[in-house]
Amino acid sequence: MAQSIYPSTINITGQYGNQGNYQFEFSLGESASIVTQSSSTLVVTSGVLQSFTSFASAYNAFPTFLPDEIKIYPNPFKDVLEINFLQTNSGKLKVELFDMQGKKMKELLFFHFGVGRTERWDLSKFPQGSYIVSINQLDGTGKLVIKRGVFKVLKIK
Repeated sequence: MAQSIYPSTINITGQYGNQGNYQFEFSLGESASIVTQSSSTLVVTSGVLQSFTSFASAYNAFPTFLPDEIKIYPNPFKDVLEINFLQTNSGKLKVELFDMQGKKMKELLFFHFGVGRTERWDLSKFPQGSYIVSINQLDGTGKLVIKRGVFKVLKIK
């Protein structure tokens, strides 16, 4: 009989739940130190549990994000804009928000491990109007763009 490996977490005690498209888990007595190590096929994090989304996209070898790899909602939005990263390939992501004159209003740079991640941006202090969200996946040096996406969003009162 062959063995199979599935994404899993072993906890002594804890709980899990679902909210919409998301699954979350927690356990008691987790380490306060968070350490993540990864390879091309495995991500191991001690200290917190791995995130999960039921809408993970298929692998995409194209230089632009497919519609199911990045979800930005609601659009139009009033105060909070959510950016949902669903692509399964890992790498450094650079997310930028520009006004319609090209002025950079906000920037975020992080390493995406190929599991679901949602960023919630509070833009309540920004004036109403149109904005551009630019998302670039960078190579290991952080200089070459491997994949890109540009999204127009509208902030209303």
